[in-house]
Amino acid sequence: MNLKCFFLSLASHKQEVEIYFNEENRDSDFGFKINGIDSKDFYLKNKLFEQIESEIRDAFLGSELIDDGEGDTSYFIQPDLTCIKKAKYFSWVSETEKFWIENNETIFYFKNTDILKLCNITITKGIDSFNVDNEKEIKKFLKKHEYQEFYKFYDELLNEFQEMEIYLQLDEHDENTTDCSIISMYGSYQKKVDFNILDSSFEISKSNLNGFLTEYFNIDVSMASKILV
Repeated sequence: MNLKCFFLSLASHKQEVEIYFNEENRDSDFGFKINGIDSKDFYLKNKLFEQIESEIRDAFLGSELIDDGEGDTSYFIQPDLTCIKKAKYFSWVSETEKFWIENNETIFYFKNTDILKLCNITITKGIDSFNVDNEKEIKKFLKKHEYQEFYKFYDELLNEFQEMEIYLQLDEHDENTTDCSIISMYGSYQKKVDFNILDSSFEISKSNLNGFLTEYFNIDVSMASKILV
């Protein structure tokens, strides 16, 4: 059975299928999950895992499935055989968030130094939300229009992102001004894409796949038989 057909059949039978790349421990890990069970947990138990993960690695690297500068990337095959891509905006290995910070106007200047008592500020942006996590504390040190200017500055700055969490550091600029600068950013997005990976000639016998599903992924014999028709 072709590897792509195998994953598509799993999804069409309402099994959760994720094909991923991640940067754990600064190593480039490629693998898959079926119903949340990770292939890497069995990597040393069966050579088939090594073969499949090698195919996934080749697919990711050969088809440019990791966009330039991005980090962990997963493809989730849906029951209707469409695909959802989820990816982190920045690669922590190549530190692409630092390039983004350097290439954008990211520093806000407070016209007072009382706010230095806070030391740092966290902002969390969702698809339909924007929250300054310690808003009440910040407002104690700012006039209403000053807070609105601060809020608007980062709201517009983060507009291009679906989900993003930023950590801001406060430093004295001079006796009347405080610098507010981004020290780290963590965010991700998702979008619907075509499932166009794993178009290889790699074939696995159905008998091997049957044992593979029942032994490692807790799929009963009856369902495994349906998946492998």
